[in-house]
Amino acid sequence: MLQHSHWRNTSFHAAGILLAVAAVFLLSPLVESMSDFRRDIVLTIGINIILTVSLNLILGIAGQFSLGHAAFLAAGAYTAVVLAVKPPLLLPQVQFWHETCHLTLATTFTLVMLTGTIAGALVAALLGLLVGLPTLRLKGDYLAIATLGFGEILGEILR
Repeated sequence: MLQHSHWRNTSFHAAGILLAVAAVFLLSPLVESMSDFRRDIVLTIGINIILTVSLNLILGIAGQFSLGHAAFLAAGAYTAVVLAVKPPLLLPQVQFWHETCHLTLATTFTLVMLTGTIAGALVAALLGLLVGLPTLRLKGDYLAIATLGFGEILGEILR
């Protein structure tokens, strides 16, 4: 019975994530039409929701104490920004979506944002795997110190 309940909870969380991604994709034109102030507020709320969900996963579901979860958010955000700002990475995306697929610029930049978000999530997941494998058996204070160390190391690398 425990296994069945575990899979039901996992599928519930996966459905929630898919629903959130669909909501972001469908509501992004609405966010683009907002004033800069309101858009900044909505984006800040979205970022805080992502950080809160990560805290819920590590503290609530896994029951472990981690001090480095913000480093994964930083790595994902850095990846998304690099994909959206650096011309060698941005221009091919704009050419494909705008010129090849004949989409509007607003839709093109929405898709660039979505691409950066997905790439950032993949980078954060890969880093989570790389940190998770060596720290798999750590618990309590030891896990907190290991993840704190990862956060500090990543901060120095990004600087």
